[in-house]
Amino acid sequence: MNTSSWTGLPRDGKLEQVVIAVNCLEPVFDALVDAVIFLKDAEARYLFVNKTFMDRCMVRSKDHVYGRLAQDIFPQRFGAAYTTQDRAVLASGDEITNQLELHFYTGRRSGWCLTSKYCIVEEGRRVALMGISRDLKAPEQNHPAYERVAAVAAHIQQHYAHSLQLHSLATMANMSIAQLERYFKIIFNLSPRQLLLKARLEAARKLLPGELNLTQIASQCGYADHSAFSRQFKTLIGISPRSYRASLRMMVQKDPMCQDGRN
Repeated sequence: MNTSSWTGLPRDGKLEQVVIAVNCLEPVFDALVDAVIFLKDAEARYLFVNKTFMDRCMVRSKDHVYGRLAQDIFPQRFGAAYTTQDRAVLASGDEITNQLELHFYTGRRSGWCLTSKYCIVEEGRRVALMGISRDLKAPEQNHPAYERVAAVAAHIQQHYAHSLQLHSLATMANMSIAQLERYFKIIFNLSPRQLLLKARLEAARKLLPGELNLTQIASQCGYADHSAFSRQFKTLIGISPRSYRASLRMMVQKDPMCQDGRN
């Protein structure tokens, strides 16, 4: 799906017109309880957020958000990573389409989502960033292919530490690779590769509060070396494994009941 099609907003045009259009659609965006929608200026400062954003970040009003950066709203280490990503998109013009990410909110809440971002261009200049982060939905259990695809998903979640080949997974489901990928998207809203990444990163999050070093954690989570693990962790989580571990330990010092940064 084209990243602009979910809003109907233009990629090219005057920023003030985009802001007017977004505000006209505010009641619709506010009704979306499973998606965070935002518009940011060329410096990555918020121009618009929907009600779901406010609820998850526990802010009193939208005026409290507007004009601020993600690093001013979200927990410090994670918010800085969000701002860095925003500015990278604005600088390069490269779009992000359905990127699997783990988002952190105030109150130690976290959740997996699919994020898309694209730039608004005015007279050849990138003047704003429009984005959506959609919660992962529950699997579509009524789909006729559910049982076969669910068996593959369970295999991935149990054997994430091993090298899993797509053709072997397709054979397991008695499907072609194209069929397996299509049904995965329909049923789980993820590709087989995304589900594998999610399983590996969830396992890593559980291991990071412990005493294993990063090389040992990488090995136990299916990575050939800790460099590949660190790159992928930072892409999906937003910060490096080392910084994530430091954040967890800091939170535990402040609140002994906090074990992994989640409610």
